Amino acid sequence: MLGVPDKSPGEEVAAWIKLEEGVDVSEKDIIRYCGEKLPDTQIPRYIKSVKESPVTPLGKVQKFKMREIAIKEYGLE
Repeated sequence: MLGVPDKSPGEEVAAWIKLEEGVDVSEKDIIRYCGEKLPDTQIPRYIKSVKESPVTPLGKVQKFKMREIAIKEYGLE
């Protein structure tokens, strides 16, 4: 999960989810699951299914790049 800018003060939550091959989950299923496990303020507003995330040469996820991509995709500039 990562934060993306919102028009009101603060940020919205975005989730990039990498599903295992053959698994089919809807956005509603993900939101329902998050609603059972997380406080309302942490339920993602934006959900994206990805095959891979940007990583460093050592394999660490680069959240700053994910944020840049999300801002462009969702028109939050």
